[in-house]
Amino acid sequence: MAALTLADVKSLLRDRNLYDTSARSERDYVRIANAAAGMLRRKRRWAFDKRMCKLIFQAERHDGTVSINAGAFAVTGVGTSFVSADVSSFIRFNGEVDFYSILSRASPTSLNIGSDLEQTRLTGAFPYQGAGNLSGVAYSLFCPRALLPTNFRCLERPTIQDGSWRLDPCDLADMRQVYKRDAGLGTPENYAIEFRGGTSTPPPVAWLWVYPGPSEKHVLDLWYYGWPDAVAADGDYFGLPDTPLAGEVLLQYALAFLEQQKGEVQGFQVQVAIADKFAAEALGDFVPVRDVGQRRLWRSGSAGADDESSRPLAAGEPVYE
Repeated sequence: MAALTLADVKSLLRDRNLYDTSARSERDYVRIANAAAGMLRRKRRWAFDKRMCKLIFQAERHDGTVSINAGAFAVTGVGTSFVSADVSSFIRFNGEVDFYSILSRASPTSLNIGSDLEQTRLTGAFPYQGAGNLSGVAYSLFCPRALLPTNFRCLERPTIQDGSWRLDPCDLADMRQVYKRDAGLGTPENYAIEFRGGTSTPPPVAWLWVYPGPSEKHVLDLWYYGWPDAVAADGDYFGLPDTPLAGEVLLQYALAFLEQQKGEVQGFQVQVAIADKFAAEALGDFVPVRDVGQRRLWRSGSAGADDESSRPLAAGEPVYE
């Protein structure tokens, strides 16, 4: 039963749920199956969802001059070199306090602004707030944030360490206020994460903010945990270790979530305890080596102490329900 499919789990759940095949129950079976797989990963501390991404923070620029009218969105440059990568960066005019998000770029000398740091989570309809028009003034275009991968859920550890570049966490609201008071550029020392669209499945849009804004181009190699790929089709496999008992373990966790679905709190707890004991006995020696699509490669036995790709998650590291 190691090659367990979604159809196998759904069949068992139907049998235990009075053969209910309604559309709603079928959707519940898929959710329960994925919840069971997630709990099994968490309980066994399997690190399949640990990944690395490369974030690029562009250097601050101020070549040429710009013009913009009060209450307008369009920025016109002279001697500027706006590029597509500037979209989602920020611009500050003539040393003013307010910053504006760049929403679009039409040409090397034309772009449109949308929101300042306080308006980022609100409407994009936020034009230039100055009292009068600006013509041929200096500006600063900088990049204090980078878009995280679409499957991002959380960082591997609170402190980001990439060579000599160390970033400590801070509150996003506090960071915005600091940017309002002091837009000094330099080597980033702090970070904050902004989620848009909620923090549950489907994954929201996530940004990594840094302070100070980088004065030079920075490339950050970031370890993070992504949202697990959900099993959706009946023929999809759960990628369990190659042992006859692995599928049975997953089914035990699925039965626990079926109890939870019925509102049986005590039944859920009892069944989880049964599944935990079964998992410890049947899968205690298995650690993941690497993930190739849905094909997980395993090693039976303890992972090497210096082998980052094959170790179990350490106690306290972020894991998935």
